[in-house]
Amino acid sequence: MKSSGEPYHRRITLRPSTLDDGNRRIEAHMQDHVHHMRVVVTHSGGRIISAVPSGIRLPWDMCPFGIAGVTRTAGMTVAQAREGLGWPGGRTANCVHMVDVARIALAHVDDTEDSVYAITVTPALAQVRDARVERDGELVLQWTLDGSTLSGDEPFHGRTLAAADFVSWRGKLAPELREPATILRRACHIAPSRDINLDRMRVAAESINADGSCYTLQPDVIEHAHRQQGTFRIELTDADQL
Repeated sequence: MKSSGEPYHRRITLRPSTLDDGNRRIEAHMQDHVHHMRVVVTHSGGRIISAVPSGIRLPWDMCPFGIAGVTRTAGMTVAQAREGLGWPGGRTANCVHMVDVARIALAHVDDTEDSVYAITVTPALAQVRDARVERDGELVLQWTLDGSTLSGDEPFHGRTLAAADFVSWRGKLAPELREPATILRRACHIAPSRDINLDRMRVAAESINADGSCYTLQPDVIEHAHRQQGTFRIELTDADQL
């Protein structure tokens, strides 16, 4: 696949609030050119009361079944669900993007102000790419990648985004950098899809192999996951967040 040279953008918005009954709520959105999903988690005393997902833009018609798995975290402790422990079926039996955004939301249940992560990978598809993540307009992390290998200053130089290596060196980062690093790694992984025209495809099996990495990509689902035409977005607008 040839690179268009265009950037990949992702945005994660977190909106905490207190309800009239005193319970707390956090609403989280994840947007990129392929997806826009939202989860609203209500919680009290360190326990999840409810988790309600919405698929505002989803690429395949089987994705709603994947995002629905987050509802089953109701009754779990915030700490347990945040660490990915006890998720019914495990991460890959659900929509992995919903799992990711829900876990980020759960890490911010005590926030009192809205916050926004803005992620850019430029170009979206290339051997050498620049990747950066900002939080509330301030640069938090910036990487240069050659394939999946990082260059630049320590502690990133020579590290890779391969799962085993990433887990090893992520744990050595300052606590405030671990979440942005995880967010940026995920964006680097999904960024090449920016140059795939999914509307040319009938089912998900035409876009990728059935690698079992999420609900829709399970072998018994992928052949039946039909394209939801017209859900591609270049610009991530405020209106698209409603």
